[in-house]
Amino acid sequence: MSDEGSILKPLLWLNVIVFVVCQFGDFGSRFQDLLVLHPWYIRHGEIWRLGSYMFAHGGLFHILFNMWGLYLFGQLVERALGPRRFLNLYLCSGLLGGLAWMAANWSGEFYAKCLLNNGYITRMLGPVTANELGAILREADLTVYSVTGGVVGASGAVFGVMVAAAMTFPNVQMALLFPPVVMKLRTMVICYAVIEVWQSFDQSSSVAHLAHLGGALGGFLYMRRLSQGGSRGLWPSLTAWLGRLRRRWRARGFKVIPGGASGVGDSSVPYSAAAVDRVLDKLSREGYGALNDEEQEILRAASEQLKNRRSR
Repeated sequence: MSDEGSILKPLLWLNVIVFVVCQFGDFGSRFQDLLVLHPWYIRHGEIWRLGSYMFAHGGLFHILFNMWGLYLFGQLVERALGPRRFLNLYLCSGLLGGLAWMAANWSGEFYAKCLLNNGYITRMLGPVTANELGAILREADLTVYSVTGGVVGASGAVFGVMVAAAMTFPNVQMALLFPPVVMKLRTMVICYAVIEVWQSFDQSSSVAHLAHLGGALGGFLYMRRLSQGGSRGLWPSLTAWLGRLRRRWRARGFKVIPGGASGVGDSSVPYSAAAVDRVLDKLSREGYGALNDEEQEILRAASEQLKNRRSR
């Protein structure tokens, strides 16, 4: 897939731009307040926050880890799904992550910064529940200026992308940073999910673990929907494409010559049919990201020759 048709880079840039804008003093703080997801805002009709929260971040390390994960796993998934489906996956995972966190915090306590109606005095109220705050506002003639304890970040969407990557390329080998252990992608994502479930019971944690789990569930459900989509689903399409390529290769007995599309290369060292079969088997088993440079060149050359023969 070419960069020209990719949605991954625009997503990365959008997250970075929003983060930078939110750093501009009081204006940035006010702007981020418009993006934060919190039950109080949703109760008052600010539905856009279900989507906006996933493009804001709470700090430098927060956005760095999220964008690194989005780039690392996103390039694998977008190559398999295409830009439109990848964007749908990202948004659905982020949306379900936000809904999961909100469902657990709908009636929870939070702090609210309130403004007297004359516009001059502010005070912090809390922790209170939404119902208690409503009573306080009516009695003291106050207006909510902002609330704390909301959630921001692309973590839910990224977890959905991670799950999609594990479902698409389960056997791809990945290396963890901490600790530096190599494991299969499927195993790594399962371990992360178990850790998130365990940490979600820690009431003192400031991390929205339920948003991560909700995003992971969103990614799983979206991929299951694609896999059950008949001729339009991901798995039937991928399997059919690999089958067609393998049948055409074996039927026509092409000799794939290393080099560019012009055919420049060492024609005395053709790739064997067995080599192409081996690459196709590895592609269907582990995904494109697991292919080394030589295997990618074999696949590219085989595809190029098939295309050239069809155009004659």
